[in-house]
Amino acid sequence: MPAPPPNTMGEQLSRTPEDAKINLELGEAAQSHGDLLRAEQYYQRAEALGVAPEKILPKILGVLVAAQRYAEALARCEKRLSLAPDDRPTRFVRSALLVALERPREAEHDLLLLIDHKPDDAAAYLALGKLYRDALHDQMRARPQFERFLSLAPNDGEALSVRFQLESEKIP
Repeated sequence: MPAPPPNTMGEQLSRTPEDAKINLELGEAAQSHGDLLRAEQYYQRAEALGVAPEKILPKILGVLVAAQRYAEALARCEKRLSLAPDDRPTRFVRSALLVALERPREAEHDLLLLIDHKPDDAAAYLALGKLYRDALHDQMRARPQFERFLSLAPNDGEALSVRFQLESEKIP
């Protein structure tokens, strides 16, 4: 007589530990309960079992950032970018991590690369404007970035706030 079907993910994992999907789901469950270390372990196993980098990397980065393990998250981004230098989401995350690690000039370089490769990406201009304004305290360089953002995405969720800042002369 065949064994009854497993009714919990833990039972499923014990029967098929090499199932990437189950490891991914268990990672998500652990993360949702705040168990970041266990989530990371499941995600790493799912990664080793072949989950695509574009699907697993955001999950691993999410737990590393939530655990404030920025240097490890940055290393993950750099590894990914060495294999896929045009991975825009990873480059955005890398730039944010560099700011968190107080390395704004390197973050600026990443954001300028994003703009060079896709000059119509409003998000890159917004990020660069915030970098100039907040991390580098350079209001004069921030303004044109914000203006370009507004010209590309006038109805973006952050557009009203940016307009207000520009008009209230917080940014010359």
